[in-house]
Amino acid sequence: MTIDIIGELKDLLGDDRVHQDPDLLAKRATDTWPLKLVQKAVGTTMEQPLCVVQPKSTNEVATLLQFLNERAVAAVPYGGFRGQWGCPAKS
Repeated sequence: MTIDIIGELKDLLGDDRVHQDPDLLAKRATDTWPLKLVQKAVGTTMEQPLCVVQPKSTNEVATLLQFLNERAVAAVPYGGFRGQWGCPAKS
């Protein structure tokens, strides 16, 4: 399923919009929420995103969110290093 979703995302938005670079995924694995920063500092392994998608327009954002919603796939927005985005913890 993971490979299918990534392939479909690339078909939908283009290869240049869907990233799986390990360094980028590691950077996007946490935000500046204090608890996550402490966990990271003490060596807790942070769950990484499946991929990073970078839409270039509001139409691409709408298309992406509709695609993910239809497949019940969660999306976590990333605000470009401007503070906390605080995604919900996995239960």
